[in-house]
Amino acid sequence: MDSSAWACNRGFNKSFTMMNNGSSYYTNEPLYNDGKIITFMNNCKEVKREDTTCYLTQYITDFAVKAIEEQKNNSNPFFLYITYTAPHWPIQALDEDIKKYKGKYMKGLDYYREERYKKQIASGIIKSEWKLSPRYEKALDWNSLSDAEKDKWDTRMAIYAAMVDRMDKGVGEIVEAIRKAGKEKNTIIFFLSDNGGSADEVQKNKTVIKKNGKPGSVGYIDSYDPSWGNVSNTPFKLFKKNMHEGGTSTPFILLLIIPGFPKQEQLITL
Repeated sequence: MDSSAWACNRGFNKSFTMMNNGSSYYTNEPLYNDGKIITFMNNCKEVKREDTTCYLTQYITDFAVKAIEEQKNNSNPFFLYITYTAPHWPIQALDEDIKKYKGKYMKGLDYYREERYKKQIASGIIKSEWKLSPRYEKALDWNSLSDAEKDKWDTRMAIYAAMVDRMDKGVGEIVEAIRKAGKEKNTIIFFLSDNGGSADEVQKNKTVIKKNGKPGSVGYIDSYDPSWGNVSNTPFKLFKKNMHEGGTSTPFILLLIIPGFPKQEQLITL
């Protein structure tokens, strides 16, 4: 990326950014066998990430919280733009988060699509006349899998869920930092995703390295693949990179922090 496009050269007073389109959640090490490292920048200085206990999603949250704390005595408006990489592959998460979800996805792909579909209708996110699309033709038939294969796929989704969990926790920490800074009376928070769930199968990519480590760890590169991507995109068809609803329909939440209600928010979904 040309330096003129860096956040520090585009009007941001401070920034922590990544110059690649994907990264390890722990280090600067390359994802591919081309040897190109992942480049992180703190303002205009390159950051070396070598501490495998420092999880990227939490690092981003901590950076954002500190930036908000520094606005406490500033009467001017501020703009904070946070772009979590989670839950983009490689699916890597903290063990403590993975443990929360391990074993929760053993009922199978079709079960969770049906469950999510019913929940979406009940909550008013989608209309009851919208039909659940057929299972993606390349998605697994859960009932045909061995117990070991089911465990493997359950682990994949547990890691992905753990990544979302840590991001959700981070959003909560950021909202709380806004409250503590006394900025809740005039702050609007927009939350959105850039695309639908992915069907990438990175383990099949010959240029991807680290395919034999512990799932979810810094030493392993994997994705959650079309089968779970199909569940993520309930009730729609197809995925990121497709022009179908599964690729283009994304979450959008507008959050208003209401004065006088320190533990309540009004959520508006569009």
